[in-house]
Amino acid sequence: MSQPAAALQPCCSARKELANQFAIAARLYAEAVVMLTRDSPDGNYDSLRQTAEEAQRRCEDAQAAFEEHVELHGCSR
Repeated sequence: MSQPAAALQPCCSARKELANQFAIAARLYAEAVVMLTRDSPDGNYDSLRQTAEEAQRRCEDAQAAFEEHVELHGCSR
């Protein structure tokens, strides 16, 4: 069940920035995975795997920061 409209705060600038950071991190993670799954003629799989894993961690951190802000601040869309 959704919260009553009075309980929600309007979207704040911090939420917008965190959402933007999350979106960028997700895009970079997706791009890193694409690079990892392509055939690599120069054999740099380990480097690509490491890059993808770091991008995944950054994406997870950005998601956690966004969700924490929304929960603590109570801002909506």
